[in-house]
Amino acid sequence: MISKVNEMFIMLSHVLREGDPAFGREVSLKIHQRSSFETGVCQTYLLELGNHDGTHIDAPNHFNPNGRPIADFSPDELVFRSPKVLDIPKEGPSLIELDEIKGSGDLSGHDMLLIRTGYARIRSKDPQKFSHRSPCLSPDAASFIVEELREVRCVGVDCVSVGSPAFPEETVRTHRILTGYEGYGSRYVLIVEDMNLDQDLSRLKRVIVVPLFVEGVDSMPCTVLGEV
Repeated sequence: MISKVNEMFIMLSHVLREGDPAFGREVSLKIHQRSSFETGVCQTYLLELGNHDGTHIDAPNHFNPNGRPIADFSPDELVFRSPKVLDIPKEGPSLIELDEIKGSGDLSGHDMLLIRTGYARIRSKDPQKFSHRSPCLSPDAASFIVEELREVRCVGVDCVSVGSPAFPEETVRTHRILTGYEGYGSRYVLIVEDMNLDQDLSRLKRVIVVPLFVEGVDSMPCTVLGEV
């Protein structure tokens, strides 16, 4: 039974580890042991983790003051039944342009776009470059997704973010467009950042995003499962 489950699902999120890079900095998770077998009868830990560290989902409230926070979403809203992988290779800080999105094949009928740049390959090798000099989804590309691809409900990237510290103005605009901020679009699209896409996704059927549902915060780290 266990082997059958492992054959059906793959991890599209990274395992959280101390020292993982995060947007604009090299270190995210810190683990503090509170009790151990040596000091008591069980082990317990205190985790110090930013809500945008590791693989995480941006809900609209991240950049939209009137947007929904993550705890307002139902599990069914975080299941995507027609994902599309877009291979757009990037080796350094650059914009993911509108033409590159349009040139990725037929995008109609899909509810999730997974933009695979290959940038995650430097995630552990060069965390500073990964966290500071990542690609950025251009505002024009974000507008096209929101306004023209009406069935798309989520965009996922294998970069630290859909934005980049190397492109501060574009980062704000792209996030505002995708989160439905007033004046930037007519609807919102969820965002999953820092994904694990460097694997065979040719048989990907469905994507399930499982965040921590914490009331009062905009977005949260998540586990992402792909059904193949």
